Amino acid sequence: MSRCLACGRVEPFTRGQNVEGGWLCSSCRNLGTRGGNPDTAQTAPFENNQNIQMVGVLGNLQYSPGMATAIRSAYNAGNNGNDGVAESIWGLGFPANHHTMPHANNVVVFTRTGGQFKVFAIGHHTGSNDDYRIMRWTGSSYNAHR
Repeated sequence: MSRCLACGRVEPFTRGQNVEGGWLCSSCRNLGTRGGNPDTAQTAPFENNQNIQMVGVLGNLQYSPGMATAIRSAYNAGNNGNDGVAESIWGLGFPANHHTMPHANNVVVFTRTGGQFKVFAIGHHTGSNDDYRIMRWTGSSYNAHR
């Protein structure tokens, strides 16, 4: 069994991919180029929805049904004016909003500007409601605390 350097998932070594600095699980394999400028980073539509843009390596991932539901829920919540307040706790270098899927504890970190919904990180709660483990658009993992 191996632990993914991006998301921390544990699964058989043969399902993932060796990369410089570690190993990536079957969901995170083929992450693509890491790093860069978030303003000019490549984006990809989520489920062919041009209104939901996954930034950087997040556009290359295969999402579980639960995480896909969390992304759609975050997008729809904001359409109803429920984005909350942007916070600078996510290790992105800029403030971003977050939405947690109730009971599943999947977290989506995003910005919404002029109708443009961009996802910069995804993750989950670790322990209390104030502790998160997220994977950022660069492919790096981060522990956030509110």
